[in-house]
Amino acid sequence: MVSRRSVLATLGATGALLLLPNRASAAVSRAVSVAELTRQSRVVLLGEPVEVYSQWQTVGQRRRIVTFTRVVTAEGVVGDAESEVLIQTLGGRVGDIGQIVHGEAALKLHEPSLLFLQDSPEGITRVTAMAQGHYRVLAERGGAPRLAPSRELGTLLPGKGVAAVQALRGRTFPEARDLIVQARLR
Repeated sequence: MVSRRSVLATLGATGALLLLPNRASAAVSRAVSVAELTRQSRVVLLGEPVEVYSQWQTVGQRRRIVTFTRVVTAEGVVGDAESEVLIQTLGGRVGDIGQIVHGEAALKLHEPSLLFLQDSPEGITRVTAMAQGHYRVLAERGGAPRLAPSRELGTLLPGKGVAAVQALRGRTFPEARDLIVQARLR
């Protein structure tokens, strides 16, 4: 038999949980294929972020925090990969203020990544299709490292063909490299 006290305690706990704030994310993008990512990119490379810094900058007509990540190239896949590249992403932390841009690539220091990169008209290197152009290379216990999507990848609406995220997730770097090179030849 359930006591009145336990019912009231359960209702109170449930009500308190409903009042807690939830993390909201609002990134919705059209999924792009490996062929689209490759075609839109100046270079595709395997690299490791070795330095990260953020600063305030005017983007469009608003002040935003942008992050610059210096990436050392381990291997070029497509295009002329420099030995290192400076990549700009939106969001970051300056002092006590942080900005998160859902759907933007989230590069992490010393975490190897497969990166699809393009240059803006201003000559700034950015990740092609934001988070869809960034794949973390994660070590597997007892196996070869495998690709995982960027942490801030938002919801993807269907695009043309198989989404790059579906095609590349869980693959080893050599498998992904072969897919990208094949996509480039089409």
